[in-house]
Amino acid sequence: MRTTHGDTPKMRRTSDLLSLGLAMSLLAMPIAAQINITGKVTDHLGKGVEGVLVSLKKAKASTLTAADGSYTLNGSSIGLIKLDGKGPGRLAFRNRRLEFSVEAAEADVHIEAFDLAGKSVATLLEGRLGRGAYHVDPFAAGVRSRILLLGVRIGAERFTLKLLETGDRSIQATVISRAELSPAALRKVSAEVMDTVVATKAGYDPGRKKVEALSGTVNLMIMQPDVFWGKPSDYPAAKNVMTYVFLNRTNGKYQDNQIFWTFSGQTKTIADQHIFDMPANSSGRVTFHLESATGKYWDFMEHTITANNWYGNTTRVDAYGLPMAIRLICDDGHDSRLGESYEVFYMGRDKFFQTYKAAVPAEFQHTADNGQPYRILAPGKGDGGFGPGEKYGTYFDAYLKELGMAATPTRMVFACEGDPFGSNAQLAGAVNRHVAHLPKTEWLKAENFYKQAPANYYAKFFHDISFGEKAYGFAYDDAAGYAAYDACSKPRTLIIAIGY
Repeated sequence: MRTTHGDTPKMRRTSDLLSLGLAMSLLAMPIAAQINITGKVTDHLGKGVEGVLVSLKKAKASTLTAADGSYTLNGSSIGLIKLDGKGPGRLAFRNRRLEFSVEAAEADVHIEAFDLAGKSVATLLEGRLGRGAYHVDPFAAGVRSRILLLGVRIGAERFTLKLLETGDRSIQATVISRAELSPAALRKVSAEVMDTVVATKAGYDPGRKKVEALSGTVNLMIMQPDVFWGKPSDYPAAKNVMTYVFLNRTNGKYQDNQIFWTFSGQTKTIADQHIFDMPANSSGRVTFHLESATGKYWDFMEHTITANNWYGNTTRVDAYGLPMAIRLICDDGHDSRLGESYEVFYMGRDKFFQTYKAAVPAEFQHTADNGQPYRILAPGKGDGGFGPGEKYGTYFDAYLKELGMAATPTRMVFACEGDPFGSNAQLAGAVNRHVAHLPKTEWLKAENFYKQAPANYYAKFFHDISFGEKAYGFAYDDAAGYAAYDACSKPRTLIIAIGY
């Protein structure tokens, strides 16, 4: 969901502006260059994979990997950006800062950061500036992403930039377009940027492609959704209502015989049976455990299925246990995805917990600490910090007073229980999202959510890392339709990815 992180950073004039050098250029002028694209395609164990097709889309150059997974693309046919630094409204990137100049007496300047879905995450600068040199730090606004797209307007000039934060915290900056792009175009551009080098091989484990490009200077992790989900056409039609497919996406941590699923009293491993012919049932639940049928790493999804309809969801209402994602395919043309996004499945469990703690305020740190390594506990669900008499037991008190409401235990607000939150979904959602002080017409607008404390930052985190930014972060997260819930008629296939 759309969020704005932090305040607009201050501008400062610089005494001079470096030429672009090797950082970036405004002029996308192709020139011939004898730089080969070399690298290696490996599986999750680091072993080279032979016979993978590697292609550079825009240059229409491709090759197959050798026995050790290595490849080379002839660079003579690849268009490179000319680095001459002579564009109007000069732009450069130095010391993690975007530097630019205003050449006219004055100009309107607007710089905005977008995520890879084309949604705005922060307005970095907006105003009318006089002639001179300026800089702005795209990451100073609290944006927590390694990859950003920047829309830059300097007077009549328009640019779209891609920023990639590398492991040493330096920034690789690229001019993508000399135009102001719509959100739809940004999504298309981001897909092209992240999929410049494409590796394909049937059955490759499991849709992850680590490619070292440009003489090993850039590591790209390329997701192939069709490999991640498998080919739906390969899954058999159901004799009952629909086919359920269970996929091991633990990134090599567990084998199929270590992943257990349970439904309606029967328990099997994915190795024993990874396809299940699902009958009609109401309020059903499929539970997954790692290591054993009662292993401590576990999670579940919920559904109701009739002869002609499917309704269901993933949930974080009580806790996060495992990465879970579902793909719903129906004969009415419906094809959707819910749950954690692809990146989570390849992040690793320790890094995921660290990412959560880096994203939430101090008041929410204990929800991971008290559940680690098995769970991130939902606030109000036995987390050990938001209960009566506990350290943050009065977290919502001041806000409720501001709203003219009687004090209600913070645990009850998060859990959407008791009076009035148990019976008023819209109010419960508004307080958890910190929009209850706004006119009711503003309660349902995502751009208003989680702008300040107190708020349910546990829920916000799971929205941010999920498909479509939809998540069941609290019981009434379906207020305004932001829950990880879906429905369709003529259900055919549900593919469930289980991670670690």
